[in-house]
Amino acid sequence: MDDHSPSPSFPDKEDSGVALGVLEDSEPALPNNSKVWWKIDLIVLPAATVIFFLQFLDKGNIGNARVAGLQQQLKMSNTQYSMALTVQYIPYILIDLPANLILKRVGGNIFLATMVMLWGTVTTLQGTVTSYSGLLACRFFLGLFEGNLYAGLTLYLSSFYPRLKLQLRISIFFAGASLAATFLTVEEKEYISAVLKHSGVVAESAEDDEFSWHHVAATLKKPNVLILMLAGFFNGTTLAGLAFFTPSIVAGLGYTNNQAQLMTVPPFAVAFVLSLITSFLSDHFGRRGITLFMLTLLSTAGFAVFLGATQDRVRYGALFLLLPGTYASAPTLGTWPANNAAPHTRRATALGAFITATNSGAILSTWLFGALSPAPRYTSAAATLLAFDVGILLCTLANVAYLSRCNTRKREARAHLGERSKEDGKVGDDSAWFEYTL
Repeated sequence: MDDHSPSPSFPDKEDSGVALGVLEDSEPALPNNSKVWWKIDLIVLPAATVIFFLQFLDKGNIGNARVAGLQQQLKMSNTQYSMALTVQYIPYILIDLPANLILKRVGGNIFLATMVMLWGTVTTLQGTVTSYSGLLACRFFLGLFEGNLYAGLTLYLSSFYPRLKLQLRISIFFAGASLAATFLTVEEKEYISAVLKHSGVVAESAEDDEFSWHHVAATLKKPNVLILMLAGFFNGTTLAGLAFFTPSIVAGLGYTNNQAQLMTVPPFAVAFVLSLITSFLSDHFGRRGITLFMLTLLSTAGFAVFLGATQDRVRYGALFLLLPGTYASAPTLGTWPANNAAPHTRRATALGAFITATNSGAILSTWLFGALSPAPRYTSAAATLLAFDVGILLCTLANVAYLSRCNTRKREARAHLGERSKEDGKVGDDSAWFEYTL
């Protein structure tokens, strides 16, 4: 999109009664503007969903392979299996933030497409592994090439959608976004550019959207970024643990190998539907905090039941609470830092830092089940993840409280200044005219 394209005029936000930072209700009036978003959706989301499904399948398939005999065939101990999972996340942590910072300069259509191609190649070659050392090498390169896909694609999609249209797309996305601009008319590109600038996603000046180490440092010191990094660590531990070990957990409930893999499907199906519903509602009402809080309450209840129950049927039923609650909360957590960071460098930094924390939690998860917490009850693991869910609840409350206080100060600053032209030297989310999404 052309950063220098003309922007239509907008109503004064104080007079219009529209909450600052929630500007979709006051989009510039161009003919059939809703068709613009549908056009991007129809191009981006089908391919994105397929890529996301395959990436998720690849990340979790080692858990299914374990139940099917991988650990025995490669003569691995529980410790070696955990090490194979850990190796994948080392490059994840190393590349997330720097990759996000260079993505704009290289171009998402080149950078992300290359990563997807290399990741697909390594995934294919994974099927030829016949030794433990070969598995370690393969998992390392998988982490290297797929490590930035989530953060990079979230950042890329945030350049297409206003803040309150983003979470639903993140919940069903994954790749294909590089095709979107190819099919848009000049008028539609100008409309998207105008809406993104109006909602604070893109800076009014192209100069303000350029890379700056000052923006990187400022972002990493913001309390809301640090709070969500902690929540991301907690959620990443739970998310990865369930992705890798759900088949083993179900197998420990008395199901055979094939049955165990089949019985993991229903709770994940519920998680998929719940994720779409809650993401739609979160975008519609513009509330990330309450969405995350309610979903985390659901997973907290699930872990409490799983930890306290003694009957296998009850413990299996607990998966229908803890899996949907955990997986449906991920789009909210991934969207929140993107919503509240601007301009581009700050958004790239916030997302990169958040995903780095998430992947750090994933490393812990590779040791919780089996190596540190034996089957079939996984007592220590379940207790740890229950505590982490409580931690997410506290982080959510803290973040909403902090952002609410910031918004109050911004309203006071706007009342004092009167008009935006009198604001000196503040850009992006520092501006009094950028209101945080709660």
